[in-house]
Amino acid sequence: DPDIADRAHYTMHDLADSPGGALSTIGEYRAGLLQDLHNRHGGVALNSRTKAAAFQLAVWKIVYEDKIGVNETYALDIRTGNFYVRGGTATSTLDDAEFSAARLASIWLKNLSPVDVTSLHTLVDRNGVSQLTVVPLPAAALLGGLGLLAIPVLRRRQASAQT
Repeated sequence: DPDIADRAHYTMHDLADSPGGALSTIGEYRAGLLQDLHNRHGGVALNSRTKAAAFQLAVWKIVYEDKIGVNETYALDIRTGNFYVRGGTATSTLDDAEFSAARLASIWLKNLSPVDVTSLHTLVDRNGVSQLTVVPLPAAALLGGLGLLAIPVLRRRQASAQT
């Protein structure tokens, strides 16, 4: 089916400049908050269902809340605003510290501050639907950097071999 194959084509964009979907108006401030959330909690988000749900709630709050900014009313409180969680635990289980997903998301959100966006990008399909994705530093760049670090060591070895 050509329609299915066509949906597999995405264009990658910087997060703050995403042209499609809910991420289209995210801007630099929110993009920086998402990067900080990812830096601090992205690694543990898959450790439990509660943490995964908390991570998703925090992402949704940052993306969908209209009043997020330096001096805005709702700030990053998961209990207020146009995107909020009311009552319950948001998951049927608690994490190892006995936090619900909503409480854990609130704790994470309180401590965020915008940082430079280094690894988060959006993938946008032909219909303008965007997905948030992590793009790691390419392996070639890492190997090149290691190669540059090795040059002084090699020079020292050559110099000591000639004497």
